[in-house]
Parts: sequence; C-alpha cells; structure tokens
Amino acid sequence: MLEANSHRLRRQRGTPGVMENSATVSHSRRERLKQATLECHRRLERVVDAHGYFVERASYGRWLLRSLEFHRAAFATLCPATLVCCLGPTAIAERLALFERDLEDLEVPVPAPSVAIAEPKQDAAQTLGVLYVTEGASLGARLLVTRARRLGLNETFGARALTRQALDLQSWRSFVEALENFEGNPERESRLVRASEQTFELAARHFGAPS
Repeated sequence: MLEANSHRLRRQRGTPGVMENSATVSHSRRERLKQATLECHRRLERVVDAHGYFVERASYGRWLLRSLEFHRAAFATLCPATLVCCLGPTAIAERLALFERDLEDLEVPVPAPSVAIAEPKQDAAQTLGVLYVTEGASLGARLLVTRARRLGLNETFGARALTRQALDLQSWRSFVEALENFEGNPERESRLVRASEQTFELAARHFGAPS
C-alpha cells in the first residue's frame, strides 16, 4: 500500500483547510516523523519494488494477501478512541473486508486472522505513529491504482481496497487534525516516532523483507 512517491505527493499537495499556524505546527511534527523514519520508509520501498507486485495478477494477488495481513497486524492492539477519532467507527472493518473481497475476486484463499486478540493499548502516541504509515499511503495509492488498472482490475473487481484508499482522503485529513491536536512531550514524541518506525518495519516484513 505504500509507494515511493507518497511523501513527495504529500509535500506537493499539502493539507487543504488547515489554518496557517496549525499547518506549521503539523508540518513540523510530520517533518520530524518523516526524517526520523526515512530509512525505514526507503527500506520498505525497496522491498516492495523488488517483488514486482504489480507485474501480473498472480503477483498482485500476493500483494493483496500481504496487505491484508499487514493491516490486520498493524491495527490489532491500537487505542479504540484514537482510531475512531481518526478513521470513524467502521473504517477498519470495511477496509479489511474490501481486501478480502479483492482476494476472492482473484480466487486467492482468504486466511483466517493469525494475530491473537489482545487488550487494546490506550496509547494515542502509538496509535498516531501507526496511522502515520497506514493513512499516509493513501496518496501513493493513486499511483498503484493506475498499475492495477493495467492488470484489468478496478473498484468493482480486484482493486476495491486500493481504489477506496486512493479516493478517500478524509482519513488522512482526520489523522492530520488529530496529529495537530496531539499534546506531545519528549517521551510521547519518542513513542510516536518509534511506533512509526516499527510499523514501517512490520510492513517490510509482511511484504517480504528478510527476517
């Protein structure tokens, strides 16, 4: 779900509707996150590029499978209140369901969830760190939709999840607002950055990085 140009696209587009002083604060925090996680992000991009997931339908099916498993793992123990604030009450279930339908379209068996149900952590810093990765991929998803269409896939067959993510920027905007309103201190800022790093690392493992 991640694309090499996602950060560059975000810099070009910015975030509409945010007051200038708030945008400055938000940009500063996002910039710190970007710089702190840059190598993790680049490593993930190299992993995804190396596997050629959008060359043919069979490899795309593997990308879908690994995307589903990554999202299941990423969202497993996050703070429910922060998730609802950023994504709404049903967004995660809907996203996972779309991945499952896409897999069914390609006749790829949908695996049962492998992540054990655990007690959610009431940690807004950790949750925002994860969402920086998962929701920040929405702009890069626009490029991946184009690649999926070349394989004959679209919003009604095989690329439902990808198309939804590419077209719906509200989750990203809601996340940005929550990030702006996040009351950080050095310890919470450190947890925020570390959660983002760990999420990039989690994605890299799911998409095929050596253990």
